[in-house]
Amino acid sequence: MFEQQEANEEHDPVEWGWTLPMWRRCLELWEDHEIIVIFGGNRSSKSTFAARLAVWIALNVPAAEIRCWHTASDRSIEDQQKFIYESLPQQYKDLTQTSSKDYALGYSQKEGFSKDIAIFPKHPGYKTGSYIKFNNYNQWHKDPQKIEGTSCHFIWADEEIPQKLFATFPSRLNKYEGKLLLTFTTLQGWTSLVSDLLYKAKVDSKRYSPIAEREIPYEMTSTKWDSCKIVHFWSQDNPFESYENLYKRYSGQSIAHQIARLHGIPEKAMVAKFPKFSLEANVIEHKYIPFVRSPQENPVTRYHIIDPAGSRNWCMIWVALDRYNNWWVYREWPDTSYGNWAEPWVNAAQMPIGKRGRAQELSFGGAMSYESYASLIREKEEDEIMFGRLIDPRMGKEQRPSLNATTSFIQGLSMFNLFYSPAKVHRDSTNSEIEPGIQAINTLLEYNTDDPVGENNRPKLKVSDQCQNFIYCMQEYTNCSREEATKDFVDVLRYAVVTPCIFAGDGRLAVTKGVYSY
Repeated sequence: MFEQQEANEEHDPVEWGWTLPMWRRCLELWEDHEIIVIFGGNRSSKSTFAARLAVWIALNVPAAEIRCWHTASDRSIEDQQKFIYESLPQQYKDLTQTSSKDYALGYSQKEGFSKDIAIFPKHPGYKTGSYIKFNNYNQWHKDPQKIEGTSCHFIWADEEIPQKLFATFPSRLNKYEGKLLLTFTTLQGWTSLVSDLLYKAKVDSKRYSPIAEREIPYEMTSTKWDSCKIVHFWSQDNPFESYENLYKRYSGQSIAHQIARLHGIPEKAMVAKFPKFSLEANVIEHKYIPFVRSPQENPVTRYHIIDPAGSRNWCMIWVALDRYNNWWVYREWPDTSYGNWAEPWVNAAQMPIGKRGRAQELSFGGAMSYESYASLIREKEEDEIMFGRLIDPRMGKEQRPSLNATTSFIQGLSMFNLFYSPAKVHRDSTNSEIEPGIQAINTLLEYNTDDPVGENNRPKLKVSDQCQNFIYCMQEYTNCSREEATKDFVDVLRYAVVTPCIFAGDGRLAVTKGVYSY
């Protein structure tokens, strides 16, 4: 009997697959609520549930229009599209290797569904079949019109959804009285939306946790968003994964971290902009950086990025890109030998925006000296080849008095053969240039949190342990205020990721008068 069940599930996961208790509970809530939010522990089956629900709707609702959203294109392919494919009945998997004017289900593990869409055979009496369209938040930042005019029966959004995008979803669901499913892991995705979802949320039920040795929230109702239920998926409730191994992996960590990993209870502060940034995953001892240890065997393309100022020290980082598209922040200025760039502090509005540290105090006296900074930069770089130099696009062009004339920062530095280009920032639908950069940085921070950090499982953004001021700012940045003390080091990285920088060998085709020689 068990073997027959397994065979049936493999043939048609939606019709014959196991239905876990927390899945059944979500389906019960589905009847009376328009929004379901799942916070899941590691390997708690939230993505499997979401994918099977999407496929069920596609198969049972004639001409259903379904949208799946993820952080970036590669995550969509690796996560959402993979789970959707695995949820297809065998007869539809067979169609992925054929083509027809009536359907389009072409799929490969490397590329996902052809053109990021799965079109199902049409139901009798209908002109079109159901479809599942895959989008990502990076697309939306670049072109918010991508979803204009679309109406949906169902939307599944996974991780870190921008709040402004979320606000458009209800109008997309009205026509069909559609519904929205949000799935989040608890160590990432702490956007303002998630903060709103949990703000003063009503706890409907609790569950005893042996880890916490007390009852913790299990189901909640949002007071901010209408008709919204929040459910926690516990890792131990998924019988198809080894909870014992998961528990052993995290047993030596803090109680808060264990609860986050295994119960889906958030560990990070809601205002954290880079919740996946960590010492374990992102920080590398400087001497072990590949191009530091073996420069000839590991060519990199180097960039220098600055955020100049008149009343305080300039903020600088040096970034290297390797052939594997890893981003290495390998040097900062000022470093902690000048003091801390920012210190912990909570303002009157109870926002942890920090305060200026001693490293922001002018190192070259009251008068700005291009010569002093040029000399500092040359000293730090020695014989390094900089392929590109980037500068804050607003401050770079700002006119400032120098010793002999009034010049911009770009002009002043060019007198010492240091040629900087304004960073090519772009704005999202809210006319903000900050959020697209934050999203781009978070994309570099992605990795599989279900598996241990190692050579084959590490985010693309890597930081030398000598860049302690940069590290602190990445950990503490909230974007709560323009006066936030940690923003400068985040800004210089943001300029680099949105321009964007590229790998171009060892950088000998270096920048000339501020123009990249690609």
